[in-house]
Amino acid sequence: TTSVGVLDPVPDGTPPAQPIDEQPSATGLMSVGFCDPNSPSNPAVTLAWVPEGSGAQLLAISTLPDGFETGRYTVTGEMAAGNAMYEISPIEPGGIYYWRLLTRSGDRWLSSLQESFTGPICVLDSP
Repeated sequence: TTSVGVLDPVPDGTPPAQPIDEQPSATGLMSVGFCDPNSPSNPAVTLAWVPEGSGAQLLAISTLPDGFETGRYTVTGEMAAGNAMYEISPIEPGGIYYWRLLTRSGDRWLSSLQESFTGPICVLDSP
């Protein structure tokens, strides 16, 4: 289900400087594209996951296939450990986005596997 509130923009935070370990930090990553009910021409996406840790989380997004390896990605502000969903609008129609979850564990960040989604095409009906 999608909320009818204001959706978050694509995150623009700077990635953490702490080491990132490739260990499961979230599982069950899934994405559902839709058209923003408050602005129907804007493509939107709901990202959902199952948190695996008890630390703060960051959602990391890149538009480049190698963005996480090369450090060319952005993150949300810290989210609570139990948070399991994030909605974004607008996104680029037909654009391919790569995403993963980072979960704090002590002084490190643990990373989920990388997933991707494609921005839906939202066409307004015209009279």
